[in-house]
Parts: sequence; C-alpha cells; structure tokens
Amino acid sequence: MSFDLNGIEPKSKVGEYFRNSCWYWADVWGYVCQNCQDILSEYQLSEGCINDGVEITAKQAELLANRLFQWLESGEPKKLELQVRTEWDNFPLKACGACEGTGLMEPADGEISTCIICGGKGEKHDTGDSNWKPFTEDNVKRFAEFCKDSGGFRIW
Repeated sequence: MSFDLNGIEPKSKVGEYFRNSCWYWADVWGYVCQNCQDILSEYQLSEGCINDGVEITAKQAELLANRLFQWLESGEPKKLELQVRTEWDNFPLKACGACEGTGLMEPADGEISTCIICGGKGEKHDTGDSNWKPFTEDNVKRFAEFCKDSGGFRIW
C-alpha cells in the first residue's frame, strides 16, 4: 500500500506528485498530526492516513511546508533518522523467505536474478512484531518541497 499525493495547482514539477509507502508515510504524517493541529482540521489529520482523497488547500500546504522546513532546520529529523538506523542495525538477521536464503530468485520467465527483497544477501533483518518503520530526513525534505510547490494537494 502506498500514499499518492497529487498537487492541485503545482508551481513546479516537484509539486505535481509525491509518493510514499505506508511505512515511510506513517512517521511523516505522524509528525504532521502531532505538530500541525493549528493548520489542519481534525478531519484532515485523521483522513491523511487513509487513501480517500482528502484535500489540503494551497494555504495549508504552504503552512505545512514552513513547519516542516523549521523542523528540518532544528536537526530533529536527522537525529530521528540516526535513532531509527541504529534500531534497524540492532535487529537480528534471519534467512530471507523470498529466496529461501539463496540470494537468488527465479521469476516466472525462468531467468534467475538477484533477490529484490534481500538484495542478494540471502538474509534480512528480523523486525519481529515491532512497530519499526523506516524514517529519513530526505523523505521529510521531499515532502516539504512538495507541499511548498503543490498549490494544495489530495492524498490518495
């Protein structure tokens, strides 16, 4: 599942479209929900994590961009990224289920290729039942830039 955001009146190519997997979107939108209650309505905040086409106006998108850029300037997203990376590095490794630990996959066409799940390593981090989600400062920056140039947007 992913979140596809379409700019309503984009000012540039950056403002036309933004996409995140559900895992990357969770932390970005979580920040918005915790820190932008003065910008978005309760309805918009709750619908932002449901692919239902909720609309964020141009003015709201601009205010979101400003808030996100302030957060980036504070250095907190980088700190959070490092914390998440450390947590990831500490998860134990287990055999990749997609390639059964071989690092190779044989798709329907019969051509053997590197496993796209483990990158050919034959193992991957075992996150177990944790609520671990990836997070990057760059993703926050890309979202802020999208907001700034979107002219408002809809979340699908």
